[in-house]
Parts: sequence; structure tokens; C-alpha cells
Amino acid sequence: VFMKLLKIPFDACGMGHGQGAREAPQKIIEALENIYTSEGGMKHNFEYVDVETPNDNVALAHVNIATAVPKECFVALGGDHSITHPLVTGFANHHGRDIKFIVFDAHPDLVNNFHPPSQEDYLKTLIEDGILKPENVLLVGLRNSDPLEIEYMKEKNISYITSKDMYEKGMKWVQEQLVAFSQNAILYCSFDIDVVDPAFAPGTGWCEPAGITSREALTLVQTIAPLVHSVDIVEVNPPMDV
Repeated sequence: VFMKLLKIPFDACGMGHGQGAREAPQKIIEALENIYTSEGGMKHNFEYVDVETPNDNVALAHVNIATAVPKECFVALGGDHSITHPLVTGFANHHGRDIKFIVFDAHPDLVNNFHPPSQEDYLKTLIEDGILKPENVLLVGLRNSDPLEIEYMKEKNISYITSKDMYEKGMKWVQEQLVAFSQNAILYCSFDIDVVDPAFAPGTGWCEPAGITSREALTLVQTIAPLVHSVDIVEVNPPMDV
């Protein structure tokens, strides 16, 4: 079985922090070639799909991304976090507005409601456009939120787990929350690499201390893997990696 792997080399909406993320898809694929099997002993098989994303035409790039979303399961490699907006839009077009959304991120990305959205507000735009229901959103790993974002999350009843929650309550508790949230859902997951502590993943435009470890990141991904339909990985920035 081949998993579709969408290559999305787009970083025009990085707000000055994401430039360089366009190099990530190819670098991640090169790294995958050195991974023989998963920890469960499974060999990976991917069908690579190149998505045309001109950095000088954001609107066209986002249309192309949404159009490229298949109905079957996929992994999308970005790119800055703005690409999640067209990815989820395309996903919702296939699966309806009752989809659930988990995002691992140090930031809520609920600042503004721009069109097309930047990496700092893609989630607010998805909610305000009615593509995602706020009660179907769970944010995991938050540790640098604007006061306005906290107010918005409370107002809209958006579920979130902070890094402090994770540290104090433990990984087992976090895993239980993820499983409970994901039950009987068509689930999309977005993984922003800055959820991981920069001691482990320095190659990103937003380095926030006190994040999760590499081991914890893998454990959380393995927890939701049987439950999730499709995934994107964003904000990996090779030029910033030591």
C-alpha cells in the first residue's frame, strides 16, 4: 500500500520567520530514505505528488494545494503553516464540516482573519470561514499565546493543552485526551515542528523553549496514528537547522 505524500514547497506566508521552509519537503524525503522501518517494523511506501506552489502568487498556490488534496489518506510536507488552510479546506470538501482537527503547535495561530491567511492566523480563518467547528478543534503543546488568542479560545470553546499541562499531568494523560477527542471522528492532524523543544528540533523559524522531547513527539504521533485520516507537517526550516 502506498501512502500519498504531497510535496508543498511553499513559504511565502511565513511572516518573516518561515523563509526557508520551502526546502523542507525534499530534505524530509531525503531523510526518509535512511529510515528502513518504523519502530513497529513497518516499511514505508510513498507515492510522491508534487504540488505547484508559486511563492510569488499566494492565492494561486493555495488554490493548487486545496485542489491537490485527495480523498484517500495523505501526508502533506510543508512549507509554512499557512498551507494547512487550503489542505483542511480541500479535506473538508471531501469529508464534510464535522471533521475534527488536532494541531501540535507552540502557538494557537488565532491572531487575525486574513485572506489568504498567514502562518499566524490560518486556524482563525478556518474557524471564521465555517470550515472547522471550534468545538472540533484541539490544540496541543501551547506555550506562547497572545492574550487575545487565549480570550478567543475561551470564547469559542476551543480545547487546548499547554506544555505546562503536559509536564504536570504526564504523557499518559495527554494520550487519553487525544484518544477521547478522536473517537468516531474523521480526523485531520497538523504537526508544527515548533511544538518540539528547540533543543531537539532547532530548524524552525519560531524557537520556543520548554517544548516536548523527540521521544514524546513520537509517542504522541504513534498514539493518534491509528485514529487519524490525514496529516501535514509544517515549519521545518532546513537553513535554520544547525
